[in-house]
Amino acid sequence: MDTPTVVVTQHEATDVEALLTEAQRELEAGHYETAAQKFEFVVDEAQHPAERARAMLGLGTALDAAGRPEQALVIYERYVTEAPEGSQRDEVRVRLVRLLTYLEKYADAAAIAAQVRTAQAALGDVALLASLALDALAQDRQKDAELAIARGRSVIEAEMFDRLDPIPLDVAALYFALGELRRKRAEEISFDPLPPDFSAALEMRCQWMLDAQSAYSQAMRGRDAHWSAMAGVSVGRLYHELHQELMAMERPSAADTTQRRELFDGALRLRYSILLTKAASMLRATLALQDKDRAPGVWAARAKQTLADIEAAEREEQRALSLLPYSKAQLQQVLDDLAARGNSSVPKK
Repeated sequence: MDTPTVVVTQHEATDVEALLTEAQRELEAGHYETAAQKFEFVVDEAQHPAERARAMLGLGTALDAAGRPEQALVIYERYVTEAPEGSQRDEVRVRLVRLLTYLEKYADAAAIAAQVRTAQAALGDVALLASLALDALAQDRQKDAELAIARGRSVIEAEMFDRLDPIPLDVAALYFALGELRRKRAEEISFDPLPPDFSAALEMRCQWMLDAQSAYSQAMRGRDAHWSAMAGVSVGRLYHELHQELMAMERPSAADTTQRRELFDGALRLRYSILLTKAASMLRATLALQDKDRAPGVWAARAKQTLADIEAAEREEQRALSLLPYSKAQLQQVLDDLAARGNSSVPKK
């Protein structure tokens, strides 16, 4: 006879089925920590593999919902190792992919994604494709990332996931990957050495940046502190790094005297300080979105540090401008003169 395990304690004797039912009730009520304790007890006490598998699945779910991804990861990995092959095992693999992607372990996530025979749900497909895209981007395989993202966006559009508010976190992950792809495309346009057509290069760089920002903003629609912070930091860095590159680029041969160099540098600072303003604005908005009821995550801390760096750069720009023997009106006139000569950014060499 195949009978349920009976657990005997100093207070009572209860069969595992009743304990599982009780733990599931706590889970559905949102009492995740209590549910996790009850499921863990069953995992330790159950004698039958099927009972232990059910308890492990419940325990992983409770830990995941309680915001303990590292612990949930361990349980899900154990489930995949111990539980029999089947549709439930594929579902747990999808959960593993989600957690590994969240923890930025993209190579591990992609390796498990390749083992999934069927995600059984459209959102699962999006989660798998997001992990493959982020792993490809981490290895700078942009074509592979582009294909995975395109497939994911097709699923999103077909299922109209992008019309939900908030969007599912799997969708947020895919949009974040899209932002990362566009960020890489933007950063491929360099100003060292100075390109022959500076204006066209700057326009293309800015267009990729705006496209990346659009994708990152979509990721923020998941209203998740983690993905929002990652996206916000990425946007802030886009603007900050462009500002650094522009200020460090080679000066034109026409700036051949101290006066001309000062005028040129001052005009650049005046024009491109807006990049720092945009970066700081995005990071302040990102930090305002962080969940006040939860401890700040790693990316929230990075957002604060990035904002501090940008604010320091803003102060340095103002200090440098104040030291020049020219007013902002005079510097603006230099920019206007350049524009009037048909070169709206910098004089050509």
